[in-house]
Amino acid sequence: MKKTYLLTFIFILLMSITISAKGLELVGGLTYNTLEMDTEWKIDNDYDESPDEINLDIDGNNGAGFYAGARYWFNDKLAAGLGYDSVKADLSLGGKVKFNSEEFYSLDLEEEIELAGPYGEIVFRVNDYLSFSGSIVKYDLETSGSYSYGEYGYSDSSDITLFEGDGLGYILAVDLKYPIRDNLSFMANAGYRKADIDVELEDDIESWLESDIDGDVELSGFRFTAGLSVKY
Repeated sequence: MKKTYLLTFIFILLMSITISAKGLELVGGLTYNTLEMDTEWKIDNDYDESPDEINLDIDGNNGAGFYAGARYWFNDKLAAGLGYDSVKADLSLGGKVKFNSEEFYSLDLEEEIELAGPYGEIVFRVNDYLSFSGSIVKYDLETSGSYSYGEYGYSDSSDITLFEGDGLGYILAVDLKYPIRDNLSFMANAGYRKADIDVELEDDIESWLESDIDGDVELSGFRFTAGLSVKY
């Protein structure tokens, strides 16, 4: 899915360059991201016994990423853009599941999450050095890593995908530019990201719990970038 988004963005970018190079700005660079995660889980099953309680505590971490985009300036103050944003970060998860008020499963996981997707943005320029932007992002969230779990004193460990899903997010940011040449500038950005992702637990975990379990993951944190801007 992420490859499809990226190829679509590259196609639109090339079309933009072909149609009208005047007023076009290409931007891109590396990002440093802080991530905090809150989760809520919904349980649905057809069995006589259902979990009394599911607690999954997720600790997010800082992660690196990249972004690339194209902006079209309608005038000296206003631009619209398309791009692609991606970030990877480590997370740790500890969880317990209770049946009839007795602990049944305990989970400990070390995961890597990848949050990525295409975005559309509006940019307002204050002057040659300062601008403000707001972006709407269609994010995909995937996890990969290893886990260990216990069941009535039995324990095991393995590699696993814990959950995956998609949802919408936004980024509000301030851009700072420093000209290097006439059409080339260094660009730094500081922003705030928030995203709401609908996720589903991996099938093996759902089979252990004999339930269909869907969740809502809320991601938030700061995003700092450093990159280049090329204007035509």
